[in-house]
Amino acid sequence: MRLYFDVHDVLWSMPAEARVDLAQDILAWSGQPPERLTSARPMTAEEIVGLAAHEMITIGGHSVNHPALDTLPAAAQRAEILAGQAFLRELTGQAVNTFAYPHGKHSADSIEALRRSGCVAACTTHEAAVEPDCDPLLLPRIVVKHWDAAEFAARLTAHLAR
Repeated sequence: MRLYFDVHDVLWSMPAEARVDLAQDILAWSGQPPERLTSARPMTAEEIVGLAAHEMITIGGHSVNHPALDTLPAAAQRAEILAGQAFLRELTGQAVNTFAYPHGKHSADSIEALRRSGCVAACTTHEAAVEPDCDPLLLPRIVVKHWDAAEFAARLTAHLAR
């Protein structure tokens, strides 16, 4: 597990293109097929447009290259956030005023960039219920993992009981 987390930390600190190249090198070294890297692919434009058409779904930003925002200079954070919002706005024709920090990584510069962009809510990966006094740009959330229905129900029930 330590190796996994060490490699994860190295990959997170790299620019997007270098991160993909290194991940492909690791797959080749380990004898895994290159498709393993794309099995957890991002959504396609068509999938996003389809979701955006549903009245119960809001499309929010998540950056362009999925970087650890807190490792980037302020200007690079703004560029990631604003370019992601612009892409989604153009694609869906809708305002993009919510955001989820990639893997919860953010800084004061990230928050300020979102505030200036007109963002009204942003989610962290801090696992907790939303309380009335929560900063709307630092909302906690309940992270859903690969649970079966019974585990999901148990965890949701526990959170709602708090």
